[in-house]
Amino acid sequence: MSGKPARSRQPEGELALPVDDRSVAARLFAILDAFAAPAGATSLTLTLTAIAQRAGLPLSTTHRPVAEWVSWGGLSKHENGQDSLGMKLWELGVQTPTARNLRTIALPYLEDRYETTREHVHLAILDERDALYLEMLSGHHSIRLISRVGARLPLRSTGVGLVLLAHAPPDVVQRYLAASLERFLPRTVTEPEAVRKRLAEIRLTGIARMSKEMAAGSSSLAAPARPKRSTPRVTFVHDCEHHTIDADFVVGADGFHGICRASIPSEEITLFDRSYRYAWLGILADVAPASDELIYALHEDGFAMLSMRSPVVSRLYLQVDPADDIKNWSDGRIREALHARLGTPSWTLNEGPITDKSITPMRSFVVSRLAYGNVFLVGDAGHIVPPTGAKGLNSAISDVTQLASALTALIKPGTCPWKNHVNEWRPAHIHFSLFGTAFTQRLITQMYFPGDPLFALDPIYQSIASADARARLIGQYDHSLSVPEFTLGYTWDIVLTGPKFTWMESEEAHD
Repeated sequence: MSGKPARSRQPEGELALPVDDRSVAARLFAILDAFAAPAGATSLTLTLTAIAQRAGLPLSTTHRPVAEWVSWGGLSKHENGQDSLGMKLWELGVQTPTARNLRTIALPYLEDRYETTREHVHLAILDERDALYLEMLSGHHSIRLISRVGARLPLRSTGVGLVLLAHAPPDVVQRYLAASLERFLPRTVTEPEAVRKRLAEIRLTGIARMSKEMAAGSSSLAAPARPKRSTPRVTFVHDCEHHTIDADFVVGADGFHGICRASIPSEEITLFDRSYRYAWLGILADVAPASDELIYALHEDGFAMLSMRSPVVSRLYLQVDPADDIKNWSDGRIREALHARLGTPSWTLNEGPITDKSITPMRSFVVSRLAYGNVFLVGDAGHIVPPTGAKGLNSAISDVTQLASALTALIKPGTCPWKNHVNEWRPAHIHFSLFGTAFTQRLITQMYFPGDPLFALDPIYQSIASADARARLIGQYDHSLSVPEFTLGYTWDIVLTGPKFTWMESEEAHD
């Protein structure tokens, strides 16, 4: 027996590795990490040697844990002897509260986008510097994908990633842009300021467009998927009792100092305000206006105006300093200033008792948005123009008119039970005009659609005392007349005589 020390032989094809002091669990997870695919790659299938090298494990000790992963379902063994990640890992992953909740919230959005585009639709979340893809609906005729469920792609080089980064907290964006940004293709944006500009545009428009920045021929369009906000609620006190109204919509027509705009989170709305270096002192006087026409006057002491509130009440204004106090303006001083600024040799200002006077600062005000969820701002709650513009009331009425039209169209029952179609429409009711039992008799009735939420607001429907008579005015859904995913069909029975006759409007109403 030789006295030389024995030497251990390194198995052929195996790298000499330092002593591995990782725990058993760490080595098991290192095997899973070996299957992490690089950006743009499809899921990996690896040989045992490749797994050992990527996990930093000796080949001789890798076979057993890989076999245990396959037995449990964490890895899947292919016919060629290679391995890939198994479905059991994904099945467990989607059961995590975060993933499950996100998929539940986002799935209606994904399905809606898919039905509209018939293209690939993805769901992803921000995870460190990557977009982690959680769900995908595949289009049948779409271009080749560089993404897949479970894949990670750089945030700034995919449409989904850009949306996630645009809506991330400012400190996250700052840290992301402070690091080096890799260029994948000539069109890849790597300059931090250019990325910032792109993120600002995404926040403004709500969508991100990407083309040929990650892989040749690839393009994407992305938008954030958010949970629907809770139903707006109004609470108030009446007769010393607290009341709550859960509303489908809340319209804030409560002026500049109202509560509706103040209820919108400050980070969701921006206020723009400008004050001017002059104000208007306005008065009401019980005297007939001295002119039927509006009069503006530009005087060295300042602006003045005469207008008509009514045939017997005048409304007059004087330009004053915004810091002035109405207490400094007696009725006599006001009349003296109005005569000086408006008077001419051939015209005299009528005088009468001053019943109201105040100083109104000149200011312009507007908010960045007039809608937040189902809360809408109209009139002074969302914008103010100075009295010199004489458009404040016009703007408020315009707000209300346009919003009323939109809400009326929205809350009417739609024509289609399958999907929400663009420009879907149905009248609130249908008028029928027909001959009666006599040749010269003309009968008119108004028929309704079932389930209309506006029944309580219809004056003709509410004027009919009999519940049975009301019911006979409501049509019945007829599936044989309906075209799936296009229109609904209804039938109405009109009975001229007998105990179940159809209600008709009185003939006097049409004389």
